[in-house]
Amino acid sequence: MDRLEALRIKYARAQQHHAAFSRALDKWIATMPYAVGGEADPSGWFVTRLVARELPPPELSLNFADMISNLRATLDHIIWALVEESGSPTHDRLTFPCVLNPEQWPSWRRNQLLSVPAQWIPAIERAQPFMAPDPRRHAMYVLHRLDITTKHRLLIPIEPSTFELHVTHSANRRRRDDDHLVPKMAPPGIRLTDGVELGRVRFLSKTADLHVTGIEAVNVAWAGWGPRLDELDFTGDDDLPDLMAFVETQIETFAAAFRRPGRSILVP
Repeated sequence: MDRLEALRIKYARAQQHHAAFSRALDKWIATMPYAVGGEADPSGWFVTRLVARELPPPELSLNFADMISNLRATLDHIIWALVEESGSPTHDRLTFPCVLNPEQWPSWRRNQLLSVPAQWIPAIERAQPFMAPDPRRHAMYVLHRLDITTKHRLLIPIEPSTFELHVTHSANRRRRDDDHLVPKMAPPGIRLTDGVELGRVRFLSKTADLHVTGIEAVNVAWAGWGPRLDELDFTGDDDLPDLMAFVETQIETFAAAFRRPGRSILVP
């Protein structure tokens, strides 16, 4: 098996885990595992909360971890293959680097990237987190940290990352023109766990006798799902970088070192 084939197979394995994760997630979501409920509190507000009927199956976290592992390993295979293809000696420190601080880059070049052909160093440097305005949101850093976490520490739970909700509330009497519904949404970035407050509403009326009695209808309820990224200091408002696209870009960038006429790095 040549280098091109080996890299393509490793990346294809990550794609398979990504597809398995998506299928398992769709199957679980189809069971309607989350709902909304509400109750009046003593201050006069009606509070709407998220209700978890069923927790995500461990299969989701396993598929996600396997995808991350194969994506990170694909990048390390690229570095090893560049050295072997050049005929230079390999060594145990060879790895696709993840460098946050540009001051550390020279040290990485002298050590982990020793024997990598000089013409490929600029491309490796362009893929580094320190090249981005926010290095800790760069795909390379996120992938590297997720790989460390899933490999050595824990399976990352899957949970709702965003939630959109529009409901119609019932009241104890018919609303008049001078009655007003006052909504108060939960702050952005909250952890969407079982029982968390999604928002609250109350009526303002001149007679002070109008109250919300319940949820009459759920007009819109939509959730986005993803891994819990506590260690990366991500919140529900942060988008996970497209890790698949990042690794695919790196494969295509370095494909010229291994490409043979008529061969593609990603397509059999």
